[in-house]
Formats: sequence, structure tokens, C-alpha cells
Amino acid sequence: MSCTGHAEPFKIALDPSRQLGMTSRHPARGLLVGAAALTLCLPAAATQAAPAAGWSTPDCGTVSGDGAFSYTVDDGNSITPTTTSITPQAYSHLATLDREDALVGVTKDTIQISRDAGCSWAVVARPRNLSQYDVAAAGKDVAYVYGINDQPIYRVDGARVLARSGPAADDGFTGLAADHRQPNHVVAVDKKGQVYRSSDGARTWDPVGKAPDTFVYVAAIDPADHDHIVLGSSDGTFTTFDGGLRWTQSRGLGKHANVAVFTVAVSPADPMTVWAQGYDHEQTGNGARHIWRSVDGGLHYWPVLDGTEVDLLNGDQLWPSPADADVLYFEFGTYFGGFGTDLYRYDDVRESVTHTHSSFDGIDSLAFSPADPAVMYLGLSEVQVD
Repeated sequence: MSCTGHAEPFKIALDPSRQLGMTSRHPARGLLVGAAALTLCLPAAATQAAPAAGWSTPDCGTVSGDGAFSYTVDDGNSITPTTTSITPQAYSHLATLDREDALVGVTKDTIQISRDAGCSWAVVARPRNLSQYDVAAAGKDVAYVYGINDQPIYRVDGARVLARSGPAADDGFTGLAADHRQPNHVVAVDKKGQVYRSSDGARTWDPVGKAPDTFVYVAAIDPADHDHIVLGSSDGTFTTFDGGLRWTQSRGLGKHANVAVFTVAVSPADPMTVWAQGYDHEQTGNGARHIWRSVDGGLHYWPVLDGTEVDLLNGDQLWPSPADADVLYFEFGTYFGGFGTDLYRYDDVRESVTHTHSSFDGIDSLAFSPADPAVMYLGLSEVQVD
């Protein structure tokens, strides 16, 4: 069942007897897991907060575009169809801008913009291969498209796209963020954990501090404070609160600290809440993969889910709710066997997880609407197998 118009979806987990494991903090309590969810449409007046100034809620029944981007209003239970069916496409990422109804998206060979709250998408540039590229918003009209493994960086300013270079030739960044009030001010982190800053729109870069001695998979930069950075690395996580001058290695990820963390995310609702996903080398099987939570900015963690409770892969994306620091979205998708994608919603207070299913091979990116966090924009993935 999908909600139309401005109704607010409310979810009730089905089959509460299906318990797939226990949580580490409350071993006597089962983790409530719903294989599906019942979506009820409640009146907007009773359930919906006022939209953010300028932004509107999309009301199109079909998204005009190449199929890489769409949106859902019911946690993925239904995904708005697109005028063109998605072709083999991966690494579709998107971000909302501060300007009303504006988004920027990147696929493996296009940079696209939307000016109508995600109802239609237009290609503004076709650079060379953009596989493993991501996008970071930088105010009303500016965004930066950057690669994890490659150069250049692209500055998107309205419909203009300008190429820039990073400080490390033939390599990319594990994380990048920009000051929304001053879009020329950019901070980025390389694979060694070295922090760089630019004050001229990514034209030139200055290193800050010293990198920790580790290999970095991903860097999460606090959207409210760019001096607060958390690294996911081959040695757990490292956190700085002074922009990279000093780093502290995390605790609580595993008994012997032999943990690789592939994904980290700082909650927009509470910057002291940090989520991490990775692999404990001291364990075996599905139980070796975990999602952890920290409430002190990434210094200490405890496990909240593992691979015996939900399906996890190395590097699953994590999307904290901007409205509730206790809620995390993440996905499991694969083309193998035509499985499709599960979009999970975990609530740490209730210690419950529900999921919805779609036929897409993956959800590469998720961005919440500034008008209503129940509206989630999706970067979709489809894999072609010969």
C-alpha cells in the first residue's frame, strides 16, 4: 500500500514472533524483526510537521529521468516509478541543496540536477567515468562531486560544472564536506586519514595536522561541525574534534580491536551519535559483521545489530534519520539470484528493525527531504550480468 497526496505513513511490524536474535545490551529481550511492514495512511494534519521554508513535498506520480533517481514516502514500501526504466547503472548518488526543491545527482557518466523536488532530472554534464563518485551539498546552488579512487573533483554551481583537482594526484577522497554559508570552504579526507582544507572552492588545498597510522575506508564529517571527523579504517575508527590535529582510536568495537570499519555516519539529529558498520576478524560467519552505535561522538561503541539478525555486507551504507538520533536506515541489495534490495529501519529505543523490499539491485544513496524526513530520495542501482 502506498500513501498518496500528503498523508503520513505509519508502520506496524508484521509477524512479531519472528525474532532473529538478541541484542547485546538486553540479552533477555528479543529483537523485534518484521519481514514486511503494514503501511497505514493517516491524515496529514494530525501527523505531519510543517514543511521547511521553501521546500515542497513532491506530488508527482512519475519521476521524469533516466531511472537512476526516485523517491519514497513510506520507507521504501513503494518507490515512485520513473519515465525510463533504469538501465544497468551503479554508483547513483544524490544530495539535497539549501535552495528550495533543488537536488544534485551523479551516476557513472552524468551529473544531473532537479529543480522540482525530485520530480524531474536533467543532465548538466557528462564527464568521464564517475564510478565510485559521491556528491556533497554546499549551500543553495553549489555541490561538489568527488571520487573515492579518482580525480578530478567537480564543482556544480547551478547548471555550471567546473573541474577541480585534489591534493593527491590519481587518487580521491574518502569524505568531503563544504560550509553551506561559505561554499568555497571545503574540508576533505584522503585514504591515509590526512585532512585537507580549501578556501577557494577546491582550487588549492592545505593539509591539517597529521594522519593516523591506518588505512581509511571512509570519513564521516559532522555536518554541524567540520572539526568533528570520524574515520572508518582497517583498525576500527578514529575520531578528531579539532579538525585532524589529534586523533583518538575508538573502543568497544571488539574484544581484541581487530575490527575493520567500512562505513561510518554522524547523525544530523545529534552529532554525538555515530553509527559504524564493519567486520570483527576475531569472529566468523554472519555474526562477524556488525552495526555499532556511539553516543560520545565516536569514542566508544556498543554493538546493536549483527549479521545473524539482519543481512549485512562489508560496506553497507548507513543513513541516520535527521529527525531522530535513535533511528538508522541501511540497505542490503544484491543482483545474485534476482534477490533485489531490503531497506532496513532500525530504532534503538525500541530495539526493533523493520524492512521493505524492492526489485532494484541496490540503493546506493539516500537523502531526506528538508520539507519532511518521511520523503526519502533514492539513488538506485541495477547490475547487468552477461
